[in-house]
Amino acid sequence: MRVKTMIRDKGRRGNAIVEVTLLMPWILFLFLGIFNFGFYAYALISVENAARAAAMYTAGSSALAGSGQIACNVVLEELRSLPGIGASSMCTFDGSAWTAGASGHIWVTARLLDASAGQPGPDGASAAEVAVTYRHPDNLLFSLPFLMGNRSFTRVVRMRL
Repeated sequence: MRVKTMIRDKGRRGNAIVEVTLLMPWILFLFLGIFNFGFYAYALISVENAARAAAMYTAGSSALAGSGQIACNVVLEELRSLPGIGASSMCTFDGSAWTAGASGHIWVTARLLDASAGQPGPDGASAAEVAVTYRHPDNLLFSLPFLMGNRSFTRVVRMRL
C-alpha cells in the first residue's frame, strides 16, 4: 500500500514548480503595480497636506495671503520627503509661479481673493488661495507602461481670512 502512494506522488512532484513558474511574472507585475501606486498615493496625500498647510499659514492675515514665497517655503517644508526634493532645495520665482525642488518639481502660486478686487472668496469674504503642483520624477526605480502619462498632482485650497 505504501509503495503505490510513493509511485503516485512521484508523478506530481513537479506540478508546484511549474505552476509557480507560470504565475511568477503575473505576481511580480502585480507587486510592482501596487508598489508604484503606493508612490503616487503618498505623493497625492502629501501635496494635499502641503497645500492645506500653506493655505492655513497664509490665511493668518491679508498681508501673508498674497505671498507666494512664504507659501512656497511652507510647501517645501511639507514635501521634503518626496522624490526630487532635496534637503538643499530652495524656492525661486520663475516669472509666473514659485518653483522648488532639484529640477523644479514643485510649483506654488498664492493669491488673495478679495471682493474689492473683483475676485471674492468662496463665500464672498476675503480668502487666501494656494495652488500646489508636484510633478513626480521620471527616474523612479521602475516605470509601468500604463502609468506613463501625466504624473502631476495639483491641489488648490482656499481658506477664509
